[in-house]
Amino acid sequence: MDIKILISELTLEYIPQPYKKYAESIGIENLFKLAEKAGGKNIYLPKPQAILKNLIRHKIVEDYKTGKYTVNELSDKYEISFKTVLKYIHE
Repeated sequence: MDIKILISELTLEYIPQPYKKYAESIGIENLFKLAEKAGGKNIYLPKPQAILKNLIRHKIVEDYKTGKYTVNELSDKYEISFKTVLKYIHE
């Protein structure tokens, strides 16, 4: 049988219990794609903030260059420390 047909018929009731919460969060199709890429392996998933780190760094520098925001305001806006904002600006 064609795997695409099986996936199209896959519903939460057929997802084994330990994986249902992930299917509910990211969708059955995305869970299947993740299983295809990393199935059988132990993988580390970073915290959301770690995924956003490079973008946040870029936005802080961009915002600071406009002159609209102080370091304190950027610290509040991006919910990171004053010291980290300074570090990003000076890099």
